[in-house]
Amino acid sequence: MTLLPESLWLYVTLISNEEATMRVLKLTALSLILIPLALASANPTAAAPCAPNGRQLQPLHIAWIHCQNNYDEVVVIVNASGEDIDLAGYQLDSLVGQKFVFQPSEWNPNCCVIQAYGTLRIHSGPRNLEPFDDPRDLHWLNADGQPRRDLVWRDSYDVATLFNAQKQIVAHYEYGQP
Repeated sequence: MTLLPESLWLYVTLISNEEATMRVLKLTALSLILIPLALASANPTAAAPCAPNGRQLQPLHIAWIHCQNNYDEVVVIVNASGEDIDLAGYQLDSLVGQKFVFQPSEWNPNCCVIQAYGTLRIHSGPRNLEPFDDPRDLHWLNADGQPRRDLVWRDSYDVATLFNAQKQIVAHYEYGQP
């Protein structure tokens, strides 16, 4: 499966492998940031309900929340920096107080490092009971350590806030109208 346009593959073959890998990773991270923003701002009245409201992006940020699906909700967190970030002890909160704590567990054994120019996806909803093959996919866990089957994100309006281990806000994502 080709993930990049043919013209980009041609460009990649013209430069060294290491340099190509870094440029592709940077372009991929940048596209994860810009494409959803461009789609949401292209026609504001037609933007998806879970598309972001205006905001400034930080190297570690919440890029997207897919919440229009009663089967699998997904929060995408992007590390647009050139260094790995350990998210152990970080916490993701919804507006109504649902909390996800980044910590290794039986369900999330590969938690909690997000690679340089990488992504993590946190899933909630009924699909959250299925195991994931990709270590970048994490289960939203309840306080008892079991996967959350219920939906977290409201379709019309919600706010996601990412706190570091010192409980400081490091990322904020808001969509819809209150």
